[in-house]
Amino acid sequence: MTTLTPSTLPEYITYRFRNRLVYVRPASTYETALDVAQKEFAELSTVPRENISLNTAAMINKQDPPVVVRISESAWGATMARQQSGGVIDIGVSESDLLPPTYAHLSEPTSGAETKVVPADVTGVSALSPSSPSQRKMSGRQWKGRWFQWCF
Repeated sequence: MTTLTPSTLPEYITYRFRNRLVYVRPASTYETALDVAQKEFAELSTVPRENISLNTAAMINKQDPPVVVRISESAWGATMARQQSGGVIDIGVSESDLLPPTYAHLSEPTSGAETKVVPADVTGVSALSPSSPSQRKMSGRQWKGRWFQWCF
């Protein structure tokens, strides 16, 4: 394991999350790096730490473009010791934590018929399953519009 001292760390690095950038002092431990990420990007504060990844771009060979490599906790020190000042650390979040919540009930079902919520699809938009054939005539766009209206 690499021991990090101020002389082995770059002066600053760049955290990037959803195309927003912030300069930070490099953390000496992976856990501290996660603390900094959650502090600098408020929307990460509610994401479980095990669902946040810290990544860097690496050249595998000179003819191929750089690839994104996740930095493990055990490799954090060595990665920071080799990082250049201003180098970018991309913050990733597992997909399930980026999806909007689904709701067990919705107010105002159409025409007195019961409306039930089915599990969210991969986009995170709940598919509303109408109970009566007359409700099934709504287009997907109308249903998404109604979902948007209920959420906001």
